[in-house]
Amino acid sequence: GDVSVTDDQGVTVDCPGTTLVVGESMVCEASGVAAVGQYANVGTAVGFDPDGTEVSDEDPSHYFGVVPSIDIEKATNGEDADTETGPEILVGEEVTWEYLVTNTGEVDLTDVSVIDDQGVTVICPGSALAVGESMTCTASGVAVEGQYANIGTAVGTDPGDNEVSDEDPSHYFGVLPATLSGMKFHDADFDGQPREADELGLAGWTIYVDYDGNGELDASEPSGVTAADGSYSITGISPGTWSVSEELSTDWICSYPSSCTHDVTFEAGDALAGSDFGNYEKSLVKLFKLTNGKLNSAVNWTFELYLGPDGFRDSVLASSSTYGDADGVLEFDGFKLDPALTYTICERNLRPAWSPLWQIDTDGDETVDTTIVPYNPDVGDPLGDLGNRCFDFGGGVGATYAIPEGGTLVFDVDNRRLPCGDPILAPPEPVFEGDHAVTATRLAGYDPDPETIAASRLAALCS
Repeated sequence: GDVSVTDDQGVTVDCPGTTLVVGESMVCEASGVAAVGQYANVGTAVGFDPDGTEVSDEDPSHYFGVVPSIDIEKATNGEDADTETGPEILVGEEVTWEYLVTNTGEVDLTDVSVIDDQGVTVICPGSALAVGESMTCTASGVAVEGQYANIGTAVGTDPGDNEVSDEDPSHYFGVLPATLSGMKFHDADFDGQPREADELGLAGWTIYVDYDGNGELDASEPSGVTAADGSYSITGISPGTWSVSEELSTDWICSYPSSCTHDVTFEAGDALAGSDFGNYEKSLVKLFKLTNGKLNSAVNWTFELYLGPDGFRDSVLASSSTYGDADGVLEFDGFKLDPALTYTICERNLRPAWSPLWQIDTDGDETVDTTIVPYNPDVGDPLGDLGNRCFDFGGGVGATYAIPEGGTLVFDVDNRRLPCGDPILAPPEPVFEGDHAVTATRLAGYDPDPETIAASRLAALCS
């Protein structure tokens, strides 16, 4: 009789009885709260036989106390906005929330879920997390005006059916978007000034707000396309100071503003106007080259383009040669000209005893109609004439003939060989004005004022 059980850690043990007959058993119970780490206790059973002799036995037991834990980190539009104000988001735009949930405890968790105190529906890719495992849950909504806050709470259950949880707040501030309107116009007189009354709008051009200043329209940047009258409107602009730019075609020049951007400060809800853009179209130049009035691709005549006026010996913008060119049309690799500028076109190293006839198209129909006189850019050189002949053209200083905007300016140059054996007259009676033979040559030397070029030198001129 008097059977009892004690625990060396002071745990109270309850037994269903105090006597045991031979072969009988009973289960005694005790409970407590698990402690962190390694735990050990010893249970001791005591009883007395009919003679009053005490008998006993003991048995140790152990457990290791582990801690279940969960962590949640919430972000609004990618920002960990635990405090106000959080990111500014335009009213009406989508808000995205991400909830990074991690099992930071020492046991696996089940029934894992996330709830939001503002009633936002949160979607998680799973409901269980092993120790150290994470998952990202998501939710979305539409931004409202003003300060907004919500709290995400993660919940999970450990193997002992105990619930663990964690929460994290997040914020954003909803701002009213700004708008911008303006005009895209054809700067017909190339003056780079604000739009004039007779200058028409240009349709189909994209104007955008360049948030990151990289000179390109990115997917996140607001934009508008110009209408038939050239007007445009951009909505959904975030407050701040931004560059407003256009998507410029390679065939056009942006003349207004000179930087081709407007720096504009937008406040929430602003409706601004006046950021206009002016453009005009680039042009081409084409030269039809003949030799003695005929096409001859076996003869190598070279022409070069420079920025003028009198641009010879400056950097070559483009060049073309007749050698191997069966149609005789020199197009300078499609080099685009600014019709507001002056250019110099030069034929290089015209041979002795050859005389050039230059003609130009003056009415834009791409057919030459006017004879022009090229100049010798080597005047003042010790040799006086190296066979280079140039002409200035365009819309700027020193030019006589304009470049048709968006069109092609056409030249025709026919190099004709002077007949051997005939006298070669000095000025003022040249075969063609601007010809090479009447001044000087590299072969025959320079004669400052000849009546005729001596017969002894004629063979060199005609070779």
